[in-house]
Amino acid sequence: MLNDRCYNASRGYNPSMAKRIVFPVMALLLLSGAVLAAWYYPYRLDYGDLKNGVYHNAYFRLRLPVENWFPMDLETAKWREEVLREPGKPGTDPPARPPAGSKPNIHLVTVYDQGWGQPGQFNASLFIFAEKKGAKPGVDGAEEYLRTVVSDMIVQHPEVSVAEPLVLAKAAGQWMPRMRVEMRDPAGKVYRQEYYSVMRRGYYLSVVLSWEKPEDRHRLQNLMDGLRFR
Repeated sequence: MLNDRCYNASRGYNPSMAKRIVFPVMALLLLSGAVLAAWYYPYRLDYGDLKNGVYHNAYFRLRLPVENWFPMDLETAKWREEVLREPGKPGTDPPARPPAGSKPNIHLVTVYDQGWGQPGQFNASLFIFAEKKGAKPGVDGAEEYLRTVVSDMIVQHPEVSVAEPLVLAKAAGQWMPRMRVEMRDPAGKVYRQEYYSVMRRGYYLSVVLSWEKPEDRHRLQNLMDGLRFR
């Protein structure tokens, strides 16, 4: 969904996106491999972390440099919107996020082009979310998943339309299905989103770019070019 319509100092985030073994030696070798796999691929999904200007998620083996961007999790953004909407409301701490693995779909990270800027301007962003395979019955494969996500969004938001049907595009060092949508507001401004999806460790992992101006799309492409799966 086009959810970055205004994210700024006065209004915050405004929503307007895992045989048997015959020989003992072989068993020992395979066990060693399993231990190494557990080391590099944690069993427990988490939200990832941000260190030295780079977002990491060990479960998905994902790395995204975000220097000169403004990262924030979705829950904190929504909380800031609620606090800033009522000037007299006393400040509270952001809500704690539930364990990542406890939900069928999770928002991992959003990075914004601008921080607490002025109201009335669109804030270009990239956000990443994951949804468990099986959460959408009958869907099998990243391409079918992406079509379903976009179709469901259009049903819920009739002002959104498909700007480009599904194609395979090079992203994050690999080929991924991609779709583009757009929304026109009452004033005639057009806002655009680009969706990518890939299957990773039992989840459909999606990356969404949101922008208004061509120069915003260019900056988002530079950001997207830094995304890598290891």
